[in-house]
Amino acid sequence: MPDEFEEKVTIEKRGLIEDFIERTPGNLGSLFCFPEFIVFEKYKYFYNIFENLLCISENCDGRIIILPPLGDYNLKNFCKAIDKIFDFFEKRVLIFGHIPSQLLGFFLSLGKKYRIRFFYNIDSSDYLYQTEKLKNLIKNSKKRRHSYNNFVRKYKPEIEEINSENKQMCYEITKNFFCKQNCKNCVYGCEKKIISTTIEKYEKLGYMGFFVKLDSDYIGFSLNKKVKNQLYFHQKKMAHINGLNEYIINSNEKKYEDTILSNCSEDMGILGLRIHKSRICEYTLKHKFFARIIKI
Repeated sequence: MPDEFEEKVTIEKRGLIEDFIERTPGNLGSLFCFPEFIVFEKYKYFYNIFENLLCISENCDGRIIILPPLGDYNLKNFCKAIDKIFDFFEKRVLIFGHIPSQLLGFFLSLGKKYRIRFFYNIDSSDYLYQTEKLKNLIKNSKKRRHSYNNFVRKYKPEIEEINSENKQMCYEITKNFFCKQNCKNCVYGCEKKIISTTIEKYEKLGYMGFFVKLDSDYIGFSLNKKVKNQLYFHQKKMAHINGLNEYIINSNEKKYEDTILSNCSEDMGILGLRIHKSRICEYTLKHKFFARIIKI
């Protein structure tokens, strides 16, 4: 009785994985931004291809979750793929996770031989912002416009693209950001390690990004990855400087204005993150559903 699928998701499989993601209907959650499969130490991902759909299993400390099949959908190949997943694992009960709302109908159409119970955890829901509203954030808010203009006038910041020579500064900024954190209280995985892995594999993961500089000092960065019409972004600042956050957001939206949505991923139930992400702009929470499926 296998615990996971046969092929390991590695950085060399990026082209294959991203091709299946592109062909899946609608926008998916933040997990389906390819680097998420690589940079988290405690999560391991494996895959098989059934009925021309990519089926991925997530292993976190022995807890197995099956992701929704990815690729060109129709009801027939979806139902056959689910049958083959159950046959492969030789189990009556499986947990499927990270299911976007537009795919729920396929699970509901599995028929009478499966019993399904859906649930979700709001802590893992993605924060989605309309790119157009982020672009007009400064224009439409007197307070943010004042902070932005003061920052630009006082510091005369510069933008520098992240490249192989300067990317290490992402880690230095992150390390500085967390210098007052108590690492013993960390239960979500070390972000310093995640950033370290990210910058080590930056080019191979397909990231785009930039630094904000004051003279020769790097004071903030934004790591960005475009998937379909959605921009996934991760930002950090060296220190609290009034107007810096507005400057990073404005620079991001100017660079990637061909996107429709910006995804700031989840807040993991951390109050500080929740407050920060809810204050960036008007947002929508994109829930990731889980399903306990019993084969009758």
